[in-house]
Amino acid sequence: MDHDWVRGERCSLYFLESGVEPILSHLDSPKLEWPPEHHLLDFDWVLGLDRKLEKPRGSKDKDPEKKPEKSIEKRSFREHRPFPTTPKLKTAPPRRIPEVPTKKTFAFRSGPDLIRHALSLDYFTEFEGKVAIPTFYLPGEIPLTVIVGDNASGKSFFRRVIGAICAQAKEKTEYIPISMEGRRSTSYMPWLAMVYGDESWQATGAISASTVTMGIKTSKSRDHRHVVFWDEPDLGLSDSWSAGLGVKIREFASTPPEHLVAAFIVTHSKALVSQLLELSPHYLHVGTPPEKAPQSLMSWFEAPVIPRDIDKLGDAAHKRFKAIQKILDWKKP
Repeated sequence: MDHDWVRGERCSLYFLESGVEPILSHLDSPKLEWPPEHHLLDFDWVLGLDRKLEKPRGSKDKDPEKKPEKSIEKRSFREHRPFPTTPKLKTAPPRRIPEVPTKKTFAFRSGPDLIRHALSLDYFTEFEGKVAIPTFYLPGEIPLTVIVGDNASGKSFFRRVIGAICAQAKEKTEYIPISMEGRRSTSYMPWLAMVYGDESWQATGAISASTVTMGIKTSKSRDHRHVVFWDEPDLGLSDSWSAGLGVKIREFASTPPEHLVAAFIVTHSKALVSQLLELSPHYLHVGTPPEKAPQSLMSWFEAPVIPRDIDKLGDAAHKRFKAIQKILDWKKP
C-alpha cells in the first residue's frame, strides 16, 4: 500500500506483528507481498497528512479479475482514523443561578441608617437558630461610631460589610478604610506605603498616628459623600499617645466635614475612648449577646478588666470564622 510520506518520499510502511519491527521499502525496490500476518500501521493521520490509497480501507477483492482497479483517490485523515470517534455526549442543562439583588438599591442618608442596614443582615441576626455575630447598638449624637468588643468578635468583618454596603449604595459613596489588613498589603502593593508608611525604618506608633491624621486630611478634602473607617488606629501607641489620638478624633468629629456621612473607629484602648465620651458618639458592642453586653460606652469604659485564658483565643476565632463562613456558603450561588 503506497503512502505519501514525510519529505515527499514515497514508501510503504509495514508492521511485523510478531517482532514489532517496522520495514520501510522504497517503490524502486522489488515489490513486497502482503503476508496475512502483517498489518498496516498508519501514522499519517497523526501528522495531519492526506494519503493516497488504491482502495478504500477495509475493502476486499473476492475476484480481482472481474473487478477493475479503482483509481487512486484522495482521502482525508478523518475518514481513516485508526480508532472510532468518541460519541457526542449530551450536554447537561445549564445550572440555574439564584437571582442576585441588583446593585445600587440601598439608600442611606446618615450613619445610623448605614449601621441599622448592616445589622439587619444575616451575619448579625438569627440564622438557623444562632447569631453568628451578636451586637448591641446605642445611637449617639455625632457622626462618629465607636466599636468595641473582645478579640475575634467580628469587628473587622463588620468593616468589610460597611464597605460592601457603600459600594451598593444608590448614591455614590466613597469608602475610606484604614486597617491592619491594609498595612499588611504594603508588601505586595507598595503604593500603599504612601498611606501606611514603612515599618522597616518608621516607628509603629508613629505610623498609627499618621493614619489618623492623613485620614482626617483626606476626609476634609473630599467634595462628595464618603465614609471613613479606622480599624484599631491606636496600634503600638502608649496610653498617653492613644489619648492624644482620641483628642484628634474628637476635634474631627466635633466639626465634621460637610460631605462626611459617617466615621467609624474600632479600638480596645480606654485611653483613646476617654477623650470621646463627652461627645456621646454612637456605640456598637460586637461579639456579645445584647443582654450581656455593656449597655453604654461609659459602662464599657468603667467595666473592670478580667483576665482570660489566652490559649482559648485561637479556638474562639475559629468558631467565629466557621459561623460566618456557613452563611457565606449559603449565600453563594
